Amino acid sequence: MPIIPGAADFRLLDRCAVDALNSMPEKTRFLRGLIPWIGFKQTQIPFSAPERFAGKSQYSYRKMVSFALNGILSLSAFPLRLASIIGLGVLFIGVIYGIYVVWTALTNPLSQPGWASVILVLLLLGGMQVFAIGIVGEYLARVFDEVKARPLFLIAEIVKGNRDETDPPESQNR
Repeated sequence: MPIIPGAADFRLLDRCAVDALNSMPEKTRFLRGLIPWIGFKQTQIPFSAPERFAGKSQYSYRKMVSFALNGILSLSAFPLRLASIIGLGVLFIGVIYGIYVVWTALTNPLSQPGWASVILVLLLLGGMQVFAIGIVGEYLARVFDEVKARPLFLIAEIVKGNRDETDPPESQNR
């Protein structure tokens, strides 16, 4: 979801948007992402926030990191997909380096015995394990989306038209 940098959580919402937000059964809500997600028309009013005249912000560095992680994890499966990407990258590097290790072991008589097989197995298995974790992460992301139980779409308005009384009953049921 597009999140406006520096935007505040203070918003004015109409009843339809509030009802849509309240229909979300999620417990951990990241409003800066959920409000654009519901898809209603938005308008921003730019303003310059004045300096705080008293007190200190209650958001510590730890709370800000937690807030950022909440935003990343509640709206995106990218961190889980990143494990798949890294796993494929490590696997690819392992195959390339494995070719080099085998070539070095065959052409260099001074190479340490067993070194090539240990490195090759380590790289290939490590890459496959991280990739497998990424696949599990993909399934977990899908389960996470289902558990959030967000609706597939939101209806902003239902328009009822006039029905022509001369229509046969079977066409009225369509």
